[in-house]
Amino acid sequence: MQVSAGQTIEAEVDGRAARLTSLDRVLWPVTGATKGWMLHAYTNLAPALLPHLRGHPITMWRFPGGVDEEGWWQNECRGAPPWVAAYRYTGKTVASTVIA
Repeated sequence: MQVSAGQTIEAEVDGRAARLTSLDRVLWPVTGATKGWMLHAYTNLAPALLPHLRGHPITMWRFPGGVDEEGWWQNECRGAPPWVAAYRYTGKTVASTVIA
């Protein structure tokens, strides 16, 4: 997928609109793999992966500047579209919202 810097792509996924941005951002500098490559890989893996994730909470590492930069845990679901099921839970020290 060739995407010019700053380009936004409007996509449809299962009948829902999705805005894809920064697809040319390099996330893995050693290999040159980009955000666009990662989304393509997830698309190919989805049929096998999603049935195992359904109904389970998701917490993930975020590396906006790439894996060589500082990252952070995302365990809150702020700004999710209405069709994304989420629930709140309270752990030992932090209340979090999780995509269901």
